[in-house]
Amino acid sequence: MNLKLRFFSLLFIAFLFPKCLFASSTLLHLDWKNYLAKYDLLWNRLPEKLWQSPFMGNGMLGTYIVYEEDCNSMRFEVCRSDVHDHRAVPETGDGNILFNRSRLMIGHFLMKPCGRILKCDMRTDIYNAETSGTIITDKGSIRFEVFVHSLDMGIIVKTDASSGENGFTWQWVSDSPNSPRYDKFKASGNTSKVVREYKENASAVVDEENRTALFTYLNGGQTAVRWHISGKGSARSLYVTCAHSYPDHNALQLSREYLDRILKPSYSKLKKTHREWWNNFYQKSFISLPDKRIENFYWIQLYKLGSATRADRGIIDNTGPWMALTQWPAAWWNLNVQLSYWTTYPSNHLELSRSLSNTIFAGEKNLILNVPQKYRYNSAALARATASDLVGWVREAGASKDGPEIGLLTWACHNIWLEYRYSMDKEILKKLFPILKRSVNYYLHFLKEEDDKRFHLPSTYSPEYGSASDCNFDLSLLKWGCKTLLEADSILGKNDSLRSRWKDVYARLTDFPSDPDEGWMIGRNRPYDMSHRHYSHLLMAYPLYLVNRDQPGGKEMIVKSVNHWQSIKGALEGYSRTGAASLYASVGEGDKALAYLEEFMQKSMQPNTCYQEGGNPVIETPLSGARALLDMALQSWDGKIRIFPAIPGIWRDFAFDNLLAEGAFEVSAVRKNGKVAWIRIHSLAGEPCLVECDFSGELYQKGKRRYKIDRISDTLFSLDLKAGEEVVLYGDPSFKDFRIGPVSGTENKKPFGFYN
Repeated sequence: MNLKLRFFSLLFIAFLFPKCLFASSTLLHLDWKNYLAKYDLLWNRLPEKLWQSPFMGNGMLGTYIVYEEDCNSMRFEVCRSDVHDHRAVPETGDGNILFNRSRLMIGHFLMKPCGRILKCDMRTDIYNAETSGTIITDKGSIRFEVFVHSLDMGIIVKTDASSGENGFTWQWVSDSPNSPRYDKFKASGNTSKVVREYKENASAVVDEENRTALFTYLNGGQTAVRWHISGKGSARSLYVTCAHSYPDHNALQLSREYLDRILKPSYSKLKKTHREWWNNFYQKSFISLPDKRIENFYWIQLYKLGSATRADRGIIDNTGPWMALTQWPAAWWNLNVQLSYWTTYPSNHLELSRSLSNTIFAGEKNLILNVPQKYRYNSAALARATASDLVGWVREAGASKDGPEIGLLTWACHNIWLEYRYSMDKEILKKLFPILKRSVNYYLHFLKEEDDKRFHLPSTYSPEYGSASDCNFDLSLLKWGCKTLLEADSILGKNDSLRSRWKDVYARLTDFPSDPDEGWMIGRNRPYDMSHRHYSHLLMAYPLYLVNRDQPGGKEMIVKSVNHWQSIKGALEGYSRTGAASLYASVGEGDKALAYLEEFMQKSMQPNTCYQEGGNPVIETPLSGARALLDMALQSWDGKIRIFPAIPGIWRDFAFDNLLAEGAFEVSAVRKNGKVAWIRIHSLAGEPCLVECDFSGELYQKGKRRYKIDRISDTLFSLDLKAGEEVVLYGDPSFKDFRIGPVSGTENKKPFGFYN
């Protein structure tokens, strides 16, 4: 059938059977390129820190651009997520991990102009994941465009200089091959034992003729940078690649293969394949709201996530692909990693979430070796800080009053459980089950039944606060772990020999220690009485939802506890604010959720939407801010899809398309003038569909068949959707406009970036 005939056939079908044509999908009307162009990042000031700079990445390789005043140059950093040391870790605490298995810096290229740098004009195009700009000097200008190829391991910089800058040069500079924590401690005069005993790696061997730099590390492994410069005079292109190998010493060979791959196609073809990935990436889902600054912030976080990780690439640690001099050169598992991934689930980007689950699955043997030998037959654990191989010791509980952090693996398993729940992919659950079982087993070794016939935990550590028996952090994770193992055991039909044990522990685990006036405590006999940036003592409310607003007294307890946590101000940081936003959203308090999200953006967020504490770059907090926004729009815990559960009163309009809910449902919805106009539910897996939405009166539907709707209450109903089916529901029979597009609202008068 030719295109013209097909077009008129569709028109004829639409005229006779408008409902049938509509039922295939709702329509997102969007010019993605022009829409996202409004949310690009802008620069007219010279950035001097990572959190001020343009940044790009492909989930493994990354770069960012900063101004080096002391050498009058622009620095293009070369970073790779999996480059870390592989030294043995003694059983003496986390500090040794940050020296012996730390992330390592690699090096950078200096764009050295002929004249003195005066200013810049730069723009990061997030739709195409490219940064272009002009460096202006007292002798002329250098125009450039740079991107990290979305598929291949290449950083490409194309330049065009004015006549006064034709002679600008590129210079490779190798960074320190040692732990950044060691370098920072040494520079500050720290003479602790771990600093004194540290053996430095050899400096890179640089071959200017062959344009390579090779690091060979003391305990095995190599990193190689290789580059090529094409053209001369005003128009030149710099092609850079980086390879890491361990335990093999073949990084130079790999870097040659990588470079050949990016040099083979023309520049235009290379850019085309790069852009195709990014242009498709954004179209997985859509969200729009009246506050355009927050909307701008959200899309930059998606750009950041797509730059930071992919299923088969680096895990998001404290800095993602963008390494800098930091005293935290590792993945932190007592909050940071988990927060970094929360946005990937409802945003419908499970392809990004899989780098976390793949890391945990690949590291299972090391997780077992992390516990003392006598527990390795059935247990596993995760240290507070690790490299991507997950090596790190975890002490046993009950040996002293200074308890260990033993629940971090269980918390990481919760993220993988979310990946399962949002996809309903049993293959994920099959791999998760034995690891979650081992993490819960480690708890069970230390559990004791006391005179009250309840199970209690000895002293364990509540992250960043201190130790306590019956620590709420661990009680929450243990209770969730037992509950989830029981559910997974039933789904997989295992009838595990420990099933009765999990059921007994879940039923008789002691209550969460609490104060009648202040809410949840840190643990038994340990109140929350000093400021604390983590919300580790509140996990039972969020993200675990063991206590929630559907339970009698649940909302009151959560609000009381969050209010008390936030009332002691001294140590609260950025993720204290984004955490509070999600906690308030969990109980339907949209106005408070918005207030905390705005407070984060005003007080904690850096110019390019990155984050830093104490001069150290970290990545998780803005990403969790995007999740707080999604929590206002859509929640899906405890078997219910909650649509617009916590929209602030000031946001009269809101729209989203193809957000993902637990049970593998794609959800679209439009809110107009403070009321739900319509919703669309698309079932990917055929799971039971229970929807909570503020529809009143009769519900009307559009779909391929007449779906059964069972009203449970004014706002709660069930749908009999099968896998692959979708339905549109609306409350006004005269309503006809089922399109989705950007909602109107306040203009963002200050785009993100770094400028006057």
